[in-house]
Amino acid sequence: MRIQVAILLVLLLSMQSMTNVTLQENESNISYTSAKATGVDLTVTDISYSYPDAVDRSKYQMFSSNTPPINFNRPDSLFVTDAVIDTQIEIQIEISNIGDSNSPNLDLNVLIIHNEYQDFEIFNATNQVNSIRGQSNAISSFKLIPTYSGNHSIIITPSMSVVDDNPSNDVMTSTFTVASHYFNCDDLSLWTVGQEWGMNSESSLSQGSACHIGNGQSSTYSANLATNLITPVFDMSDAISNPTRTNGISFYYTGSLASGDFVRLYSMNPSNSWVELASITGTMSSDITTWQTWSVNNAGATSPLIPTPQSNFHANSQYRFGFTSDATNNDIGLWMDDIVIIYDQQLREEEYGIATSGVGVNGAVPNSWGKATIQLTNTGNVSETFTPSLSGIPNDWQYYFSQTSGVSITESNGVFLEKGESKIIELNFQPRDSENQGFYPITFTSTSKTHQSISSSIVIQLEVIPDRIPEFLPQLSIPRCVPGSSCVTSISITNSGGAPDVFMLSLDYDNLPIGWSVSFSWNQPTEILVQPGFSVPIMLTYTIGSDAVPDSIGEFDIIAVSENDSSRTDSISIEIVASMISDATITPNMQQVGNAKLIKPGDSDIVVFSVFNNASVQDIFETDVVFEGTTNWEISEITPATLYLNSGDTGTFSAKLTAPVTAQVGDDCPGYLASIISQRSGEIFASSIVDNFEISQVNNIGMELLESPGNLVPGSQNIISVELNNLGNGPVPVDLSIDGIPETWNTSFMIDNQIISGNIQLGEISELSSTKLIDIVINVPSGTDHSLIFEIDINAMPSMYGDDIDISDNSISLNLITVIVRDLFLSNDIQTISSGVGNSTTFYLDINNFGNIQESDLRIFANLYSD
Repeated sequence: MRIQVAILLVLLLSMQSMTNVTLQENESNISYTSAKATGVDLTVTDISYSYPDAVDRSKYQMFSSNTPPINFNRPDSLFVTDAVIDTQIEIQIEISNIGDSNSPNLDLNVLIIHNEYQDFEIFNATNQVNSIRGQSNAISSFKLIPTYSGNHSIIITPSMSVVDDNPSNDVMTSTFTVASHYFNCDDLSLWTVGQEWGMNSESSLSQGSACHIGNGQSSTYSANLATNLITPVFDMSDAISNPTRTNGISFYYTGSLASGDFVRLYSMNPSNSWVELASITGTMSSDITTWQTWSVNNAGATSPLIPTPQSNFHANSQYRFGFTSDATNNDIGLWMDDIVIIYDQQLREEEYGIATSGVGVNGAVPNSWGKATIQLTNTGNVSETFTPSLSGIPNDWQYYFSQTSGVSITESNGVFLEKGESKIIELNFQPRDSENQGFYPITFTSTSKTHQSISSSIVIQLEVIPDRIPEFLPQLSIPRCVPGSSCVTSISITNSGGAPDVFMLSLDYDNLPIGWSVSFSWNQPTEILVQPGFSVPIMLTYTIGSDAVPDSIGEFDIIAVSENDSSRTDSISIEIVASMISDATITPNMQQVGNAKLIKPGDSDIVVFSVFNNASVQDIFETDVVFEGTTNWEISEITPATLYLNSGDTGTFSAKLTAPVTAQVGDDCPGYLASIISQRSGEIFASSIVDNFEISQVNNIGMELLESPGNLVPGSQNIISVELNNLGNGPVPVDLSIDGIPETWNTSFMIDNQIISGNIQLGEISELSSTKLIDIVINVPSGTDHSLIFEIDINAMPSMYGDDIDISDNSISLNLITVIVRDLFLSNDIQTISSGVGNSTTFYLDINNFGNIQESDLRIFANLYSD
C-alpha cells in the first residue's frame, strides 16, 4: 500500500480519536420493574494506562495512551499504542456508583483477550473494591507485563452481592494495543545508516535525540543524494496471517524537505524486494518545534499506523527510510522520533496442550464394527482444533472417527476444544473378514492443527472378539405327512463363529395354508447352546390340514438369533408336503427264494424284486436294497433308482450284490431285503429277508522251492525241500508227485522227519496248517552212472473241490546231474598171519569198486606190525 501525504496533519489538528467504548445493550422488552430496586447502579467510567517505571515512562509515553508530559501539547486521544511488549504497564480503572445507595464491597475483574483468538486470556485478575457511596466513584489499579504484541481487547466487569439497578451499563469493553518495537533514535548501532543519516539532538521527543537526514538545522542536505536508513532485521514470522485490525508502523516527524525531495518508507517482502508504504515531502516545521504524525483509515478504524502488507511480516522483516534529493532547492531535512511497530503475534507453542486418555473399547467380530472411546482434553490456554490419526492399524481394516452423537469427524476438520474442555470421541473400527481373534495394539494421536509438534498419543488395544454365527444346515429332504395327521421333522443348526453361544429360536408360519400348523416339539427348548463347529438338531411338530390335497406344499420359517450379538441371525424356509396314502407290496423274484446260490469270493450276482402299487393313484417309489446287519458285502447298481407305478401296476428293480474277495467257505452270508420309499407320502415298504447265498470253494495251491541239491549223488539221500501254501478260501487235500526219475529209485515224502503219503491236507488260509514244509527224499542207487541228466518235475494239485484257479505256482522243475563217486573197498578173511623166521608167507585181499567210475593203475601199500 503506497500512501503519499502532500499536506500532513499538525499535532493540534483535530483527529478522529480512538477513545474507549462502553458496550451498551440495545433497548429491548426487558423490564427490570419486576426486581426490587436497590439504589445501586455501578458503571465503569474511565480507564487509563501509565508506565510505573520512570525509565520506561521516559522512553514510551510520547506515543502511548498515557497522559503526555506537561511540555508536550498532544491530545489525549492521539496515540498509537497502550503498552510495549515485555514492559510493565499499570491500568487505572475508575468505577462509579451513579445510584443513590451505597454499594457493598465489590469485585472488579479485568480481562484482556487476544483479538485473533476466541478465548485466549492475556491477563485475568480481580481486585476487591470497598463500598462506593451513591453518586461517588473509586479507582482500582492493576499491573501487568504484556507478552504478546498486537491489537487486543480489555473487558472490565464489576460484580457485587446485590442486584444492580441497571446491569446493562456495568461492563466496559475497549481496545488494548501492545507495540512490538519502540525506537527512540538514541542508538543506531544495529541500523544500517546511510550518507547524511544519523542521530541529531537539535530536536527530539523522548531520549534527547532523533533520527535525522541532513546536516542540522543550520545547514542543508546535499544535492542529488540517494541514501537510506534501514532498521535491523526483525523476525516477525509469528505474525497473524489475516488480522482483523491494522498492523504496521508509525512515528513522529518534523523539519522541511524542498520540492522534489522525498523521504519514502519501505518494507521488505518475502522475495527481498522493497515495497513502498508512504512518502514525505514539503515543510512541516522550519524551526523544528512542531511535530506531526499520520492519520490512516484502515481495517475499519483511523489511527497513526501506516499499514504494512501482512506478507511482509516474515523471518527477515525490515523497514527502510529512503531519502532522495534533486539538484536544486535543498533544505534542512527531516527529523523522526518514537518509531513504533505493531503487529498481531501468534500464540507461542507453549500456549497449546492436549491430553489423551482411553475410556473403553468394545470389541468387534470380524467384518463388524467395534468402538473405542477416547477422551481429549485441551490442556492449553487457548481453544484449538486437534486432528485425530491412527498408526499401526492392520491392513484391510476400516475405521473412522465420530462424535458420541454419531456425526463423523474427518481428520482434516478435526475436533474443536475450548481451553480446559474435555470431549469424548469414538474410534469406530471394522476388522477384516476372517481376522484372527485377539488384541491388536494401535497408536492413537491427537495433534494441534496450529502446531504439529503439539500432540498426545496413547496405545489402544483393539479387540477382535470371537463371533457367534447361527447357521441352519440345508434341509436334506422335504418331509411329508398324511392329511389330518401330525408328524415330526427336524432341522439342524450350527455355530460357525468362534465362541459358544445361546441361540434364541422362533417360528414364522404366516404362509402356512389354513388348517396347517407347526410348533416346536414338546421337548424342544427355544433357547439352545451351540458350540462352535457342532450342529444341534431342532425338533418340530407339524400338522397337515385334513382337507389338504396330496402334494400340496406348506412353508414356514425358523429364525435363530444370537443371544450375545442380536445382529447375528439366520433363518431358513422349510417346506412340508401333504402326502397321499400309499399302499405297495414288494417281493423277491421267485428264482431267488429257492435253492442256495453259490458265489465265489469277489464275484457278483444280480437280485430282482417286484413292486405292486395297491394304491388308488399313481405313486413314485425310491428303490433300495440293504443287507441285514453289518457286513463287508457290497450293493451297487440299483436299477432303476425310481419307479413310477400307476394304480394296479407292477414294476421290477434289481441290484448287484458282491461278495468280499476274502470270503471263506463256510462263512455266514448276510441276508438282504428290498425297500421302497414313496416320494408322495414318505411311507416305507420292505420285502421279507432273503438268505440264500453260500460261498463256493476256490482252490489255489501255491508251492515254493526252499532248498535243492546242486547235483544227484549216487549212493546217498538227495533231499529237495518245498513249501506248500493254501491260497484258496477253504481246506483242501493236495496230491504231491515227482516225475522224471527212474521207477527203480526209491522216493519218499517227509514232514518233520516223518514219512508221509503223497496226499497232504492243507487247512484254510487263517490256520497254521494252511502252510506245510515238505522234504522230498530221492535215494540214487550206488553205481549209477555219472553225468546223467534228469529233468525232475514236482507237482501239487488239489484232489477235491475242483481245479486250481492258478496253476502257475503248482509245479517246480529241476535239472539235476549225477556226479562221479569214487568208492574202493579192501577186504580179507584172515585177521592174523603167522610165519617163521626166514619163511615166506602169502595172503590174499579182495578189492571192491563201489563207485560209478572205472579205476585203473591202482597201487597197494602194506605195513607189517608184530606183537
